[in-house]
Parts: sequence; C-alpha cells; structure tokens
Amino acid sequence: MKKWLFGFLGVALIVVCSVFGYVSYQKHEGEVFKQNIEKKMPVDQINAHAKSYKEDATNVNNDMSLGQMLSIQKEAIEMGVNKQVFAQIQIPALGLALPIFKGANQYTLSLGAATYFYEDAEMGKGNYVLAGHNMEMPGVLFSDIQKLSLGEVMDLVSNDGVYRYKVTRKFIVPGYFRLIDGVPEENSFLSLPKKGEKPLLTLFTCVYTSQGKERYVVQGELQ
Repeated sequence: MKKWLFGFLGVALIVVCSVFGYVSYQKHEGEVFKQNIEKKMPVDQINAHAKSYKEDATNVNNDMSLGQMLSIQKEAIEMGVNKQVFAQIQIPALGLALPIFKGANQYTLSLGAATYFYEDAEMGKGNYVLAGHNMEMPGVLFSDIQKLSLGEVMDLVSNDGVYRYKVTRKFIVPGYFRLIDGVPEENSFLSLPKKGEKPLLTLFTCVYTSQGKERYVVQGELQ
C-alpha cells in the first residue's frame, strides 16, 4: 500500500512540476516579448520561415499528453521556432500572455498561439484567426478560453501597437469546416465581417462534447 501511495504521489509531483514549468515558460516568453519586441525577427523573414512548415488545423487538439507536448516544444526550440514570435495575445481576465506565431502547426502550437487560414491577415482588419491547444490544464495555452465572459478584453500587441477587442460571442462548431470555392461558407467562424461590421478576433481550440471532438470558438470585435 505504501509503495502504491508513494508511486502515486511521485507521478502527481511530476505532473504538477511539468505544468508549473510550462506556465513558467509562457510567462517568461511574455516578459521577453515585452522587453525585446523591437529586436524580433523581421516580419518578411518570419513569413518565409512559416511557409516552410505545413499549416494543419488537425494539430489543434487535446489528444496528446503534456509529456508529448513538452517533447514537441523542445524540438521547436531547437529548431529556433521560438525566435519567430512577431506579436503577443494578452487576456487580462485569464492572466494570459502568449506569443503569436505565423501558421498553425505542431511546433508553433506547442509554444503559443498561431495564425490560421488567412496568410495575409492583419491585426485590426478582417477576421484575425488564432488557433491554440486545449491541454485541459489551467493556465496552459488556450485551455482557459472557455472561461471568458462576454465583454472581456483581448489584446493583440505588436510593433504597430495594441489592438483591443471585446468578447461578443462564444460558441461550439463541428471539428471541420466547409469551403466554397476556397472561401469559408457564410456564417462560418472563419468568415470575414460583412460591410459595416467591425473587424473580428477569433480564437479557437478543441473540446470534447457529446457530439465528439468539436471546436470551441471565442470571437471579439475591435474597439
């Protein structure tokens, strides 16, 4: 019994330390971003690097363990992906500050949030879409975005300034989406705002519901 108890406590301690380490990494990257934003890699160089990795929304899931995620994160850092940060998303209500990378893939998603679908997306214009992992662990990546309330603030911070959005919608969509002639179908979470509507910020991650694996979406309008 004692051996079983000690074994259980040992595993629990490892998990707690791993989560703490992951959250600490996020906070460290946030501070580095604030201090060195002017020294970051030029945007055109970031775009060139991003195109060398395959963008794949299937990577936005919560199927992997924290250990697997940390392994991918280590590989991403060895590849220098962590140096390709060009902006940051800050959500005060969640105490969240994550680096933003170009293109959603297993490497960028292990380190922070990543742009999705629109290669030429600009902050403060159109529909700025960010993907992130739901590790179902408080404080880690996009695990907490389901806790956001309507009206709460989401900031995009870059060399160009701060773009503030307020949460206007929260909803769940299927794990897939349809394109019609390469364009998202009307009323998709990927759709561009209609004429006269405000620019959007869209965050999405995976969740499991009674329908299986779906996507949890948070949208906000530019203020």
